[in-house]
Amino acid sequence: MRWTRLHSLPLAAAFAARALPHVLAAGSFTPIGAGLSETVSSENEKLYISGGGRYISENFQFTDQFVSLDLSVPWTSDAPAWSSLPLRPTDQLEFQGTMALAKDHEYILFFSNTSAYKYNTKTNDWDKDTFMNFTYPAFDGGVITDTDSGLMYGIELWDDDEFLDKRRFTEWNPVTKNYTSVDIKGHPDPKVWTSMVYSSASKTIFGYEDAYLPQQSSLVSYNIKTKEWSVVNATGDIPPVRQSPCFVSAYGGKKLIVAGGQNLDLTAVYKDVYIFDVETSVWSKLADAPRAARGPLTAHIGHYLSHENIQRIKSISKSVL
Repeated sequence: MRWTRLHSLPLAAAFAARALPHVLAAGSFTPIGAGLSETVSSENEKLYISGGGRYISENFQFTDQFVSLDLSVPWTSDAPAWSSLPLRPTDQLEFQGTMALAKDHEYILFFSNTSAYKYNTKTNDWDKDTFMNFTYPAFDGGVITDTDSGLMYGIELWDDDEFLDKRRFTEWNPVTKNYTSVDIKGHPDPKVWTSMVYSSASKTIFGYEDAYLPQQSSLVSYNIKTKEWSVVNATGDIPPVRQSPCFVSAYGGKKLIVAGGQNLDLTAVYKDVYIFDVETSVWSKLADAPRAARGPLTAHIGHYLSHENIQRIKSISKSVL
Protein backbone atom coordinates (compact mmCIF):
# COMPACT_ATOMS: atom_id res chain seq x y z
CA MET A 1 0.00 0.00 0.00
CA ARG A 2 1.23 3.51 -0.75
CA TRP A 3 -0.07 6.91 0.26
CA THR A 4 -0.20 10.06 -1.86
CA ARG A 5 -1.44 13.49 -0.89
CA LEU A 6 -3.85 15.78 -2.66
CA HIS A 7 -3.82 19.55 -2.30
CA SER A 8 -6.74 21.91 -2.54
CA LEU A 9 -7.42 25.19 -4.25
CA PRO A 10 -8.12 28.46 -2.35
CA LEU A 11 -11.56 29.05 -0.86
CA ALA A 12 -13.92 30.97 -3.12
CA ALA A 13 -15.12 34.26 -1.68
CA ALA A 14 -18.74 33.43 -2.47
CA PHE A 15 -18.64 30.41 -0.18
CA ALA A 16 -19.15 32.61 2.88
CA ALA A 17 -22.65 33.59 1.76
CA ARG A 18 -25.57 32.29 3.86
CA ALA A 19 -27.48 31.00 0.81
CA LEU A 20 -26.09 30.02 -2.57
CA PRO A 21 -28.36 30.00 -5.64
CA HIS A 22 -26.48 27.28 -7.46
CA VAL A 23 -23.71 24.73 -7.12
CA LEU A 24 -20.28 26.16 -7.79
CA ALA A 25 -18.06 24.54 -10.39
CA ALA A 26 -16.18 21.46 -9.26
CA GLY A 27 -12.71 22.22 -8.01
CA SER A 28 -13.39 25.96 -7.70
CA PHE A 29 -12.93 26.01 -3.91
CA THR A 30 -12.47 23.84 -0.84
CA PRO A 31 -14.51 23.74 2.38
CA ILE A 32 -13.65 25.54 5.57
CA GLY A 33 -11.72 23.19 7.84
CA ALA A 34 -14.09 22.28 10.66
CA GLY A 35 -14.61 19.78 13.45
CA LEU A 36 -17.92 18.29 14.64
CA SER A 37 -19.10 18.01 11.04
CA GLU A 38 -21.96 15.78 9.93
CA THR A 39 -20.87 13.47 7.08
CA VAL A 40 -22.51 10.88 4.84
CA SER A 41 -21.12 9.18 1.75
CA SER A 42 -22.03 6.70 -0.97
CA GLU A 43 -19.19 4.48 -2.09
CA ASN A 44 -17.53 5.78 -5.28
CA GLU A 45 -20.19 8.50 -5.68
CA LYS A 46 -20.39 11.44 -3.24
CA LEU A 47 -19.19 12.55 0.17
CA TYR A 48 -21.41 15.18 1.84
CA ILE A 49 -20.28 17.40 4.73
CA SER A 50 -22.52 19.70 6.75
CA GLY A 51 -21.69 22.25 9.41
CA GLY A 52 -18.95 21.88 11.96
CA GLY A 53 -16.81 24.45 13.68
CA ARG A 54 -13.25 25.57 14.39
CA TYR A 55 -11.24 27.54 16.90
CA ILE A 56 -10.64 31.18 15.97
CA SER A 57 -8.57 33.20 18.44
CA GLU A 58 -9.14 30.48 21.07
CA ASN A 59 -12.93 30.71 20.62
CA PHE A 60 -14.88 27.85 19.03
CA GLN A 61 -17.11 29.13 16.24
CA PHE A 62 -19.67 27.07 14.32
CA THR A 63 -19.43 27.01 10.54
CA ASP A 64 -22.53 27.26 8.38
CA GLN A 65 -21.65 25.17 5.32
CA PHE A 66 -23.01 22.31 3.22
CA VAL A 67 -20.61 20.84 0.65
CA SER A 68 -19.97 17.69 -1.37
CA LEU A 69 -16.95 15.93 -2.84
CA ASP A 70 -17.43 14.00 -6.09
CA LEU A 71 -15.85 10.57 -5.60
CA SER A 72 -16.53 9.43 -9.18
CA VAL A 73 -14.26 12.06 -10.72
CA PRO A 74 -10.59 11.01 -11.07
CA TRP A 75 -8.67 13.02 -8.52
CA THR A 76 -5.64 15.08 -9.47
CA SER A 77 -3.08 16.67 -7.19
CA ASP A 78 -4.52 20.11 -7.90
CA ALA A 79 -8.31 20.03 -7.98
CA PRO A 80 -10.41 17.76 -5.78
CA ALA A 81 -13.98 18.05 -7.06
CA TRP A 82 -15.61 20.00 -4.21
CA SER A 83 -19.00 21.70 -4.68
CA SER A 84 -20.81 24.17 -2.43
CA LEU A 85 -24.50 23.30 -1.95
CA PRO A 86 -27.49 25.49 -0.98
CA LEU A 87 -28.18 25.70 2.74
CA ARG A 88 -31.42 24.69 4.43
CA PRO A 89 -34.31 27.20 4.08
CA THR A 90 -34.60 27.57 7.84
CA ASP A 91 -33.16 29.54 10.71
CA GLN A 92 -31.37 26.37 11.85
CA LEU A 93 -27.64 26.42 11.21
CA GLU A 94 -26.13 23.57 9.23
CA PHE A 95 -24.50 22.00 12.29
CA GLN A 96 -27.93 21.34 13.83
CA GLY A 97 -29.45 17.95 13.09
CA THR A 98 -28.27 14.56 11.88
CA MET A 99 -27.80 13.52 8.25
CA ALA A 100 -29.00 10.33 6.55
CA LEU A 101 -28.52 9.35 2.91
CA ALA A 102 -31.35 7.49 1.14
CA LYS A 103 -30.58 4.06 -0.31
CA ASP A 104 -30.96 5.31 -3.89
CA HIS A 105 -28.80 8.36 -3.05
CA GLU A 106 -31.52 10.65 -4.41
CA TYR A 107 -32.01 12.61 -1.20
CA ILE A 108 -30.51 13.38 2.20
CA LEU A 109 -32.63 13.74 5.34
CA PHE A 110 -31.60 16.16 8.09
CA PHE A 111 -33.22 15.05 11.34
CA SER A 112 -33.70 17.47 14.21
CA ASN A 113 -35.67 17.11 17.44
CA THR A 114 -38.96 18.25 15.92
CA SER A 115 -38.82 17.78 12.14
CA ALA A 116 -36.80 16.66 9.16
CA TYR A 117 -35.70 18.46 6.01
CA LYS A 118 -35.14 16.65 2.72
CA TYR A 119 -32.41 17.65 0.26
CA ASN A 120 -32.79 16.38 -3.32
CA THR A 121 -29.29 15.46 -4.53
CA LYS A 122 -30.37 15.54 -8.19
CA THR A 123 -32.09 18.95 -8.27
CA ASN A 124 -30.30 20.64 -5.31
CA ASP A 125 -33.67 21.62 -3.84
CA TRP A 126 -34.88 21.56 -0.23
CA ASP A 127 -38.27 20.49 1.13
CA LYS A 128 -39.57 20.14 4.65
CA ASP A 129 -41.18 16.74 5.11
CA THR A 130 -44.27 17.66 7.09
CA PHE A 131 -44.97 14.01 7.92
CA MET A 132 -41.80 13.74 9.99
CA ASN A 133 -42.65 15.38 13.29
CA PHE A 134 -40.93 14.02 16.39
CA THR A 135 -40.88 15.12 19.96
CA TYR A 136 -38.37 12.43 21.04
CA PRO A 137 -36.34 10.44 20.30
CA ALA A 138 -33.90 12.22 18.05
CA PHE A 139 -30.78 10.55 16.72
CA ASP A 140 -27.50 10.82 18.60
CA GLY A 141 -24.82 11.14 15.95
CA GLY A 142 -24.84 9.39 12.60
CA VAL A 143 -27.79 7.61 10.99
CA ILE A 144 -26.98 4.44 9.04
CA THR A 145 -28.97 3.44 5.94
CA ASP A 146 -29.64 -0.18 5.02
CA THR A 147 -28.86 0.19 1.32
CA ASP A 148 -30.92 -2.91 0.54
CA SER A 149 -34.19 -2.15 2.37
CA GLY A 150 -33.89 1.62 2.68
CA LEU A 151 -34.50 1.54 6.44
CA MET A 152 -32.45 3.95 8.56
CA TYR A 153 -30.90 3.19 11.95
CA GLY A 154 -29.41 5.23 14.76
CA ILE A 155 -28.91 5.49 18.51
CA GLU A 156 -31.51 7.62 20.26
CA LEU A 157 -30.54 10.90 21.88
CA TRP A 158 -31.90 11.65 25.35
CA ASP A 159 -31.44 14.92 27.24
CA ASP A 160 -32.04 13.34 30.65
CA ASP A 161 -29.01 11.76 32.37
CA GLU A 162 -31.38 9.11 33.73
CA PHE A 163 -31.38 7.42 30.33
CA LEU A 164 -27.61 7.27 29.76
CA ASP A 165 -27.39 3.65 30.94
CA LYS A 166 -30.38 2.44 28.94
CA ARG A 167 -30.15 3.94 25.48
CA ARG A 168 -32.18 2.57 22.59
CA PHE A 169 -31.49 1.74 18.96
CA THR A 170 -34.05 3.12 16.50
CA GLU A 171 -35.21 1.78 13.13
CA TRP A 172 -36.78 4.48 10.95
CA ASN A 173 -38.87 3.76 7.83
CA PRO A 174 -38.76 6.78 5.49
CA VAL A 175 -41.70 5.43 3.46
CA THR A 176 -44.22 4.81 6.27
CA LYS A 177 -42.75 7.56 8.50
CA ASN A 178 -42.77 5.10 11.42
CA TYR A 179 -39.97 4.10 13.77
CA THR A 180 -39.44 1.30 16.27
CA SER A 181 -36.85 1.11 19.03
CA VAL A 182 -35.11 -1.65 20.96
CA ASP A 183 -33.12 -1.47 24.19
CA ILE A 184 -29.34 -1.65 23.84
CA LYS A 185 -27.96 -4.29 26.22
CA GLY A 186 -24.22 -4.33 26.83
CA HIS A 187 -22.95 -3.02 23.51
CA PRO A 188 -22.65 -0.50 22.05
CA ASP A 189 -21.65 0.95 25.40
CA PRO A 190 -24.02 3.84 26.20
CA LYS A 191 -21.21 5.87 27.75
CA VAL A 192 -19.11 6.16 24.58
CA TRP A 193 -19.44 7.31 20.99
CA THR A 194 -19.97 4.52 18.42
CA SER A 195 -19.24 4.98 14.71
CA MET A 196 -21.51 2.79 12.55
CA VAL A 197 -21.56 1.46 8.97
CA TYR A 198 -23.82 -0.89 7.00
CA SER A 199 -22.40 -3.96 5.24
CA SER A 200 -24.53 -4.94 2.25
CA ALA A 201 -22.41 -8.07 1.81
CA SER A 202 -23.43 -9.46 5.21
CA LYS A 203 -26.70 -7.53 5.73
CA THR A 204 -25.27 -6.37 9.06
CA ILE A 205 -24.66 -3.07 10.84
CA PHE A 206 -21.20 -2.79 12.37
CA GLY A 207 -20.19 -0.37 15.10
CA TYR A 208 -16.74 0.70 16.28
CA GLU A 209 -16.81 1.94 19.86
CA ASP A 210 -14.67 4.67 21.29
CA ALA A 211 -12.68 3.10 24.11
CA TYR A 212 -12.46 4.43 27.65
CA LEU A 213 -10.88 1.33 29.24
CA PRO A 214 -7.63 -0.33 28.05
CA GLN A 215 -9.28 -3.76 27.71
CA GLN A 216 -12.48 -2.56 26.07
CA SER A 217 -13.62 -4.39 22.93
CA SER A 218 -14.30 -2.06 20.01
CA LEU A 219 -15.95 -3.87 17.06
CA VAL A 220 -19.64 -4.78 17.52
CA SER A 221 -22.41 -5.89 15.14
CA TYR A 222 -26.20 -5.56 14.96
CA ASN A 223 -28.32 -8.40 13.58
CA ILE A 224 -31.17 -6.70 11.71
CA LYS A 225 -33.42 -9.80 11.88
CA THR A 226 -33.01 -10.59 15.59
CA LYS A 227 -32.53 -6.90 16.55
CA GLU A 228 -29.62 -7.76 18.83
CA TRP A 229 -26.11 -6.35 19.27
CA SER A 230 -23.08 -8.56 19.93
CA VAL A 231 -19.30 -8.25 20.19
CA VAL A 232 -17.45 -9.47 17.08
CA ASN A 233 -14.96 -12.24 17.87
CA ALA A 234 -12.18 -11.08 15.57
CA THR A 235 -8.64 -12.39 15.08
CA GLY A 236 -5.50 -11.15 13.32
CA ASP A 237 -3.94 -7.71 13.75
CA ILE A 238 -6.64 -6.35 16.04
CA PRO A 239 -6.37 -2.53 16.28
CA PRO A 240 -5.35 -1.20 19.70
CA VAL A 241 -8.21 0.50 21.55
CA ARG A 242 -8.68 4.14 20.62
CA GLN A 243 -11.03 7.10 20.57
CA SER A 244 -12.35 9.09 17.59
CA PRO A 245 -11.25 6.69 14.83
CA CYS A 246 -12.16 6.95 11.16
CA PHE A 247 -14.45 3.97 10.38
CA VAL A 248 -15.72 3.16 6.88
CA SER A 249 -17.23 0.29 4.89
CA ALA A 250 -15.53 -0.74 1.63
CA TYR A 251 -16.19 -3.01 -1.36
CA GLY A 252 -19.92 -3.22 -0.69
CA GLY A 253 -19.35 -4.05 2.96
CA LYS A 254 -16.97 -6.96 2.36
CA LYS A 255 -14.29 -4.98 4.18
CA LEU A 256 -14.30 -2.51 7.08
CA ILE A 257 -11.52 0.01 7.62
CA VAL A 258 -10.37 1.69 10.83
CA ALA A 259 -7.87 4.52 10.50
CA GLY A 260 -6.30 6.90 12.98
CA GLY A 261 -7.93 8.15 16.15
CA GLN A 262 -6.32 9.06 19.46
CA ASN A 263 -5.22 7.33 22.64
CA LEU A 264 -7.33 7.06 25.78
CA ASP A 265 -5.78 10.02 27.60
CA LEU A 266 -5.99 12.18 24.44
CA THR A 267 -2.25 12.88 24.34
CA ALA A 268 -1.46 11.25 20.98
CA VAL A 269 -3.10 10.97 17.55
CA TYR A 270 -2.59 7.83 15.46
CA LYS A 271 -1.82 7.32 11.76
CA ASP A 272 -2.18 3.52 11.63
CA VAL A 273 -4.71 1.84 9.29
CA TYR A 274 -6.44 -1.56 9.66
CA ILE A 275 -8.76 -3.50 7.33
CA PHE A 276 -11.29 -6.11 8.52
CA ASP A 277 -12.51 -9.00 6.36
CA VAL A 278 -16.21 -9.44 7.16
CA GLU A 279 -16.37 -13.03 5.89
CA THR A 280 -13.38 -14.34 7.90
CA SER A 281 -13.51 -11.86 10.84
CA VAL A 282 -9.77 -11.24 10.45
CA TRP A 283 -8.04 -7.87 10.91
CA SER A 284 -4.95 -6.97 8.84
CA LYS A 285 -2.68 -3.99 9.39
CA LEU A 286 -1.95 -1.77 6.40
CA ALA A 287 0.80 0.79 5.93
CA ASP A 288 0.52 3.88 8.10
CA ALA A 289 -1.00 7.05 6.71
CA PRO A 290 1.49 9.86 5.98
CA ARG A 291 0.22 11.80 8.97
CA ALA A 292 -1.91 11.27 12.05
CA ALA A 293 -5.66 11.95 11.88
CA ARG A 294 -8.76 11.61 14.03
CA GLY A 295 -12.48 11.98 13.46
CA PRO A 296 -15.15 10.43 11.24
CA LEU A 297 -14.42 12.10 7.88
CA THR A 298 -13.66 9.15 5.59
CA ALA A 299 -14.87 7.82 2.27
CA HIS A 300 -14.03 4.79 0.14
CA ILE A 301 -13.29 5.38 -3.53
CA GLY A 302 -12.55 2.29 -5.63
CA HIS A 303 -9.20 1.03 -4.39
CA TYR A 304 -8.58 4.24 -2.46
CA LEU A 305 -9.40 5.41 1.04
CA SER A 306 -9.69 9.10 1.85
CA HIS A 307 -8.57 9.73 5.41
CA GLU A 308 -8.68 13.21 6.81
CA ASN A 309 -8.23 15.00 10.11
CA ILE A 310 -11.64 16.26 11.27
CA GLN A 311 -10.19 19.71 11.94
CA ARG A 312 -8.61 20.06 8.49
CA ILE A 313 -10.57 19.04 5.42
CA LYS A 314 -8.68 21.25 2.98
CA SER A 315 -6.56 18.35 1.73
CA ILE A 316 -7.23 14.65 1.34
CA SER A 317 -4.76 11.82 1.84
CA LYS A 318 -5.50 8.53 0.12
CA SER A 319 -4.02 5.06 0.17
CA VAL A 320 -4.11 2.24 -2.33
CA LEU A 321 -5.71 -0.71 -0.55
